[in-house]
Amino acid sequence: MGNVIGEPLKGYVIDQINARQKLYGSGAGPNLIPRTDVQINLISSPTAWIKLASAVRITDSQRLTEIGVDPSFIS
Repeated sequence: MGNVIGEPLKGYVIDQINARQKLYGSGAGPNLIPRTDVQINLISSPTAWIKLASAVRITDSQRLTEIGVDPSFIS
């Protein structure tokens, strides 16, 4: 798994994304198991758990080519 510019995410980030996907996917599907109170509290929390954003503006097509991104993404 990589991010927008091709750099890999750290292992602990991937682990957290997978754990949270599992949590949000609980309580659904053909083998429905009701969510626990802890799961409901975590899902209902009003706080954000992840936000990925960048203010980086890449203007060097050579750098994009080096990291395997199409140079047409230059802004």
